[in-house]
Amino acid sequence: MIGNTYYFLDIIEIEDRKESEFANKGAWNEWKRQQIKQCLPWFEKAFSGGMILAGRNYGHYYQYGRGEYIPPEPGKEVPIIRQGAQRGYPEWMYAYAHYLAYTEDNDKEALPWALKAAGNYGPAMEALKHYKKSLFGVWRRK
Repeated sequence: MIGNTYYFLDIIEIEDRKESEFANKGAWNEWKRQQIKQCLPWFEKAFSGGMILAGRNYGHYYQYGRGEYIPPEPGKEVPIIRQGAQRGYPEWMYAYAHYLAYTEDNDKEALPWALKAAGNYGPAMEALKHYKKSLFGVWRRK
């Protein structure tokens, strides 16, 4: 996947780049930061095109950043998670359900996503064990 070439800085080896080519360490690190940023359009295109795994690093880019080069931007991964769920990717349905339930404390919206995921993704079945149905038909976390 092309996005990973930039995300993991494989581009350094591919282009045979070296720190000595740059005026100083700061310039070298800035060049690497710019290379890493080039992963985003590739991840977006791959994820939108059905490459489910592209979403992991796409989301991690925002959630965790990339060391000293890219600072985290928490919250920017949520639309990516939602997009994966809406595209029908079971792993992403589960991740979105988990986000809704545990970050947003929104069980009402989380449960349908967990149920959709459960049919195709084992960890979602495990997650459903943490829910019980009340007398009024509302699902609640145990």
